[in-house]
Amino acid sequence: TRKFQVPPSFPYIPGGDCSGIVWKIPTETECPFQVGDRIAARFTEGPRGALAEYAIIDTTVCEKIPDNISFEEGAVLASAS
Repeated sequence: TRKFQVPPSFPYIPGGDCSGIVWKIPTETECPFQVGDRIAARFTEGPRGALAEYAIIDTTVCEKIPDNISFEEGAVLASAS
């Protein structure tokens, strides 16, 4: 779509599917994940910086990745779901 053909504004960090390790959780937040969990996420409202080194991600778009699945496979599965 036209919405994703050009960067919407700067700074712009592309990427909509990601996987990684939970690094920090705000203390005032109830979260189904723990620091150190392996997760995959799919940004549902367009690219939101999945190619950045760190990302702030809503827990509603995250799922845990089993240990027998790589980070790459987890990101692909997040996109397919």
